[in-house]
Amino acid sequence: MPTSKPKAPMGHSTTAAKKKIFLIALRNHGTVKKAAEICGVDYQTPYAWRKADSRFKAQWEQMLEDMLDDIELLAYNKHAVHDPNFAKWMLAMRRPEKYHKTDETVHAGEIKIEIVERPNEEDK
Repeated sequence: MPTSKPKAPMGHSTTAAKKKIFLIALRNHGTVKKAAEICGVDYQTPYAWRKADSRFKAQWEQMLEDMLDDIELLAYNKHAVHDPNFAKWMLAMRRPEKYHKTDETVHAGEIKIEIVERPNEEDK
């Protein structure tokens, strides 16, 4: 009597592999939707993993930081030499306490508002 081949259980190792694929895809593509598609899960599954698994959450956050570092490097390599304003912007972003100047207006007096009623059309 022929028997069917048993299916591999959807256990921990499968989830662990999918989480790893998701994290790599997240770094490479930058969106949860695309990363979920690549690892073969629906859009909400990675959010459930992140909520339930603090280690996965930390890895997720690290992948996003790594991706942002890569983007900064690309921007720097493309613009730093040719655009003097880019250096100012980069310094303001990376060291805001020193280079990000904001204008602050302080008013030390008083403001008087006088409301004057306009005459009605009938009173003219």
